[in-house]
Amino acid sequence: MDYLLKPIRRQKLQAALEKATRLTRPLVQKEAEAETWLTSRYRGGVQRIALSDVYYFRADSKYVMVRHGGGESLLEDSLVSLEKRFPQELLRIHRSMLVRTAVISGLVKNLDGGVQVVFADIDDRLDVSRRHVPAVRRLLNGK
Repeated sequence: MDYLLKPIRRQKLQAALEKATRLTRPLVQKEAEAETWLTSRYRGGVQRIALSDVYYFRADSKYVMVRHGGGESLLEDSLVSLEKRFPQELLRIHRSMLVRTAVISGLVKNLDGGVQVVFADIDDRLDVSRRHVPAVRRLLNGK
């Protein structure tokens, strides 16, 4: 880093800001890249799951099950922590369910009058609670 002494000159301030930007930009990019991976422990090993490969997260007692392109895995993260880490990518559709917004292809009504989220790539259909239906509709309408 750098420091400035009074009186502050515009040129020195500009140079200090440019230096701070050069030093912090790689750290910010590295942190953003790290946030796009999830880790799942299984059979004594660790599996890395790209967020771009995830369809949805379902809470199941103490663990969270993640459905991704390679199948299903268990995470030790909570839905709340995942929702805070990825607020732009995830949408809550039920108190026990988060869906990655980029993979939602539509909404359908089921026979009992409920609403379900459907995906283009997988056959899974997930129930949407009545409370969260408006948010899903806004997302699909682009608002």
